[in-house]
Amino acid sequence: MTGDTPSSAAGSVAYDNKRSNLAYEYDKQNYGLDANYALPIWATTLGLGYQREGIDRQFREADTNENIYTVSLRSRPANWLNFRTKYQYGDRKADGYDGEAGRSTYWYLPGEANSNIDSQFTFENHPDTRRFDVSDRERNLFEAQVTVSPLDTLDVSGVYRYRKDDFNSNVNPSQPLLHYEGDLAIAPGDRILFTPGSQVGMLKDERKFYGVDVSYVPNQRLRFGAFASARKSCSSGIASM
Repeated sequence: MTGDTPSSAAGSVAYDNKRSNLAYEYDKQNYGLDANYALPIWATTLGLGYQREGIDRQFREADTNENIYTVSLRSRPANWLNFRTKYQYGDRKADGYDGEAGRSTYWYLPGEANSNIDSQFTFENHPDTRRFDVSDRERNLFEAQVTVSPLDTLDVSGVYRYRKDDFNSNVNPSQPLLHYEGDLAIAPGDRILFTPGSQVGMLKDERKFYGVDVSYVPNQRLRFGAFASARKSCSSGIASM
């Protein structure tokens, strides 16, 4: 597939929009370990977990590897009460970041563009941009759930979940115009200019979830259920101009 920018020649496509469609491709690998220990109080179980996730991507800006650590606690202090909590910490790292990965979609020789505006030598995104799904990320997640059974036929559950993501990728100033040479090169004084080195894109994402569930089972043939939930999210970032 090529671009649809019209050319002066009938039936042809302008060189500056001559591109190929390339499907995204990725390989994901996961492995982990879990351990549980029964404590001699309140039928309590302490859990520890570790997970490793690696994603190799084609035609994307970066491959990523993430280490995820989990601590959990389940307890039943009374026949009518049980609760569980979980804390999870994830540290995802991008294996380099190629902000110009989209250039692989161009299939013509740069010389074909002549004096046209050559899309291969422009920016699809600001050089300091980091896409949040393939950038460094530090995640903190906490979850707590309590279930109360005041009657044999009635259960009431409440859940709270909090998640905070920090996408600070320690972006450094770069010289994105340095490699332009030959007829397509800009003024030498401009080629050595640096970007600010301030990350552009999503920087933080914070989410909260609240839920309540009620279940009433008066007999084996009949069950009533009701639930309610609320979500709150807040994101911050810097947009490119």
